Amino acid sequence: MILSEGIGTYSVGTLGLNSFYNLTLDNEGTMKGKLSVHGKYYATFDAGSGYLTTTPWMFCLNDSNNPEFGRTIGMVSTDKNDVGVNVANELSFITLGPLTDVSVYQLFPSPAIGQRTLITNGTGNIIATKLGTPHEMGVQVDTGD
Repeated sequence: MILSEGIGTYSVGTLGLNSFYNLTLDNEGTMKGKLSVHGKYYATFDAGSGYLTTTPWMFCLNDSNNPEFGRTIGMVSTDKNDVGVNVANELSFITLGPLTDVSVYQLFPSPAIGQRTLITNGTGNIIATKLGTPHEMGVQVDTGD
């Protein structure tokens, strides 16, 4: 452990197929070592819920009295040299819950008005990607008429 009792802001966002992770500490806390700019670090913290949360590793961007850390993860990276998350191998889905009586409709392309029925009385699941915030969510339909 290099730093403890720091106070700051942790933020996560997405833009297109990229996820951004940022941590800015408002105070240095208790230093138990020296930070290294471009070094890789992760943080464990309690955001007020009583449960510990751990960030993915991030680069140290600023080693001053207000340290900053950040990382961008491309959701379609296939770089074999990336020592972090290889997102290309993490594209499977998490099942969030079962669905019944699913209907799927397709809207007619503009300028036409209306829709056609593709599936009725279907069953399946609500699914989400494992990575990214917010998660990409969708519906997986397994059976139906």
